[in-house]
Amino acid sequence: MLYFARKPDLVFTAILHTALESEGESIKSFVNNDLDLWEACYPESSRYFTATSSFDVLTQLFCASRDPIVYRLTDYHWLLLYEVLQNFCVVHNDLAPAAPKGWHPVGEFRLGEIDFDAMADIYFWDTDFLIAPMPGSNSHPRDLHPEELHIVKIEPSRWSDNRPENNLFHAGSLRYPDWETS
Repeated sequence: MLYFARKPDLVFTAILHTALESEGESIKSFVNNDLDLWEACYPESSRYFTATSSFDVLTQLFCASRDPIVYRLTDYHWLLLYEVLQNFCVVHNDLAPAAPKGWHPVGEFRLGEIDFDAMADIYFWDTDFLIAPMPGSNSHPRDLHPEELHIVKIEPSRWSDNRPENNLFHAGSLRYPDWETS
């Protein structure tokens, strides 16, 4: 599990896993077909990662996000994760309203709109990683040292053992997060 500012609920977890998978596939196609598109779709991350190295990091993040152990990320991870979620939400929000019922499935949830900015405010500690250059980056930004991409196991977790109440999504809602009460 990734150590977010708030313990992820089931809907955010579904969004995270779906975004990591779908954007990972997109990035894999950039490697094979169009590296310029990689830089266009990931303008900040492409300053620090190649499409190939970002795919490797996304695989690492996907595996860590499914692990019951909680991991602390570096600013480089947060940057890539931010752009992955942002791009996923843009595509989802463009496609879902045109779907026959006005929503697309994300995991087991039916979502018509995902508010990326609200999600970033809820789950990201801050967005200082958007300010370049990042501390500790070397002279060749796309040549990160392994220690700059090392995720750290947090033990014990600073979250309670129970999953949080899902108060950001309500039965019948097509929006996440949904601030309305049932």
